[in-house]
Amino acid sequence: NNITTLDNLPPNLKELFCIRNQITQLNNLPNSIEKLECRENLIRHLDNLPYCLKKLCCNHNNITTLDNLPPHIEELFCYNNQITHLNNLPHNIKIVECQNNKITQFNYLPESLIRLYCVNNPLIYNLIYNFDLNIDNIRNYNRNYNRNNTASS
Repeated sequence: NNITTLDNLPPNLKELFCIRNQITQLNNLPNSIEKLECRENLIRHLDNLPYCLKKLCCNHNNITTLDNLPPHIEELFCYNNQITHLNNLPHNIKIVECQNNKITQFNYLPESLIRLYCVNNPLIYNLIYNFDLNIDNIRNYNRNYNRNNTASS
């Protein structure tokens, strides 16, 4: 598709699917959106996301940062981007799939997290474990060592 912008969306919209387009930014989204699927576009930044957002699928874009995620987000799929860090994850997030980015460390992982996929990031192994998260809470955990190591689990 060749859609480049989305304007005048209905104010009560709950789900927005704008997959495989030429969108470079998403501005003025209705706050009512709970599910946003904007993968496979040309998006560089996602600012001012809807307050009610619970699920965000923004994989396969050109995103470099994802700061200030909405407080109610539970699922984040942001793999295959250029993200360098994921700080300030919301306290109730359950799923984070951020593989194939440029993330070197996590400063905070909430205890609500049950799935974290972060393979193919230049993670510094020791920094993943330098917080008080009980790793048993993460049922599906996937990491990749930095270039000096070859193991992954």
